[in-house]
Amino acid sequence: MESTTSGIGVLTLAFGNRRFIRQAENLALSLRENMPELPIALVVDNPAYSHRAFDQIIALDPSLGTGVVQKLHLHQYSPNQEPHFIAADSLCLKPFDE
Repeated sequence: MESTTSGIGVLTLAFGNRRFIRQAENLALSLRENMPELPIALVVDNPAYSHRAFDQIIALDPSLGTGVVQKLHLHQYSPNQEPHFIAADSLCLKPFDE
């Protein structure tokens, strides 16, 4: 797991079906469009994966369980002190403060 940094950041998970990775990419791109300074981390099961929209790619820890059980461990994955989990199938349409 990554070391924790201060501040707010977004964390999303995408593992299993490639469709979830594409959804997470769309989420990250929508966040970049509306809040370019917001750190975005992705938990993924492919350690070789990379994408320019993510600040950090974090390897999924299979020992923490399968499927939705992974969400019970978000605090262990987050590189930020104030993580905000957003499901990979979401989009950001405007900055959070509006």
